[in-house]
Amino acid sequence: MNHPSFIICFDGHCILCNKFVDFLIRIDKNNDFYFSTLQSDKTKTLLRAKGFNINELKAQDTIIVINQGKVLLKSDAVLEIMLKLGGGYRFLSLCNFLPKFIRDSLYDFVAKRRIKWFGRLDSCRIPTSDEVKKFIN
Repeated sequence: MNHPSFIICFDGHCILCNKFVDFLIRIDKNNDFYFSTLQSDKTKTLLRAKGFNINELKAQDTIIVINQGKVLLKSDAVLEIMLKLGGGYRFLSLCNFLPKFIRDSLYDFVAKRRIKWFGRLDSCRIPTSDEVKKFIN
């Protein structure tokens, strides 16, 4: 089966993650981004095919981007999204000059507190009829 070239895998229960997906859907004028929740069997299958075990990744604390077959995690994934967005968002990708351990430490700081700060949904996001074409679940 042929998959989209830029897939963003996110925690479908996390309100912050869902708001980020809402934002990306709204500004993705070129329809570059496709989405899948970390809880979905499709995501688990995609990652296994790339040699990743989603359970070992503490996946609910990790955003994952699969871009043209390459798997990116945490701050690398966020920077790849910003780069793909282009325009003013591309500026944020300049944070790549920071060492990965610093970027990922900042990412982990937010990831560990996101549910406490923003809340959690009881079930995974269900795409609207307009959004369904953007989801690969």
